[in-house]
Amino acid sequence: MQSTRFHILHASFLTLALSLAAACGSSGGSGGGMCTPGSATGCPSGQTCNEQGLCVDDGTTSGRLVIDAAGATACEVLLESPSAEVLAMTPGPGVDGALRARRPRYAVALAAGGMRSLNGGEGTQLDVRGSPAALSVRTVNCFDANGVPLPSASASVR
Repeated sequence: MQSTRFHILHASFLTLALSLAAACGSSGGSGGGMCTPGSATGCPSGQTCNEQGLCVDDGTTSGRLVIDAAGATACEVLLESPSAEVLAMTPGPGVDGALRARRPRYAVALAAGGMRSLNGGEGTQLDVRGSPAALSVRTVNCFDANGVPLPSASASVR
């Protein structure tokens, strides 16, 4: 019963988060088609392949979005930066996620599978043109496995 309830909550959360994130527009960026991670094979000149298998501009740096919310299994985070551009994101192991971008805002939705928690850990990799330090966290909404909001949730970009 718990597993079925979690899967329903998980699917509902991702649907809701993606709908809300759609307000930010499509995921822009300069990412091209699929490619071989870590190489430039299949990418236009001046681009390399990130960990998600998407072509991104050379000079892209990586940052980490880290959630601080004990028991969080789903979170939505709104980032903002006048100078940095989030091109792509790669959630940690066992985590599903989505990125929607409309410069200067970036909506990230994350949902952990099974009994995993989003709290701490590896975090979510962000491929950024510019400095990841220029990204500020505007809002954080996290929920536990029963869908209960976690009001003290926070997030940071490192």
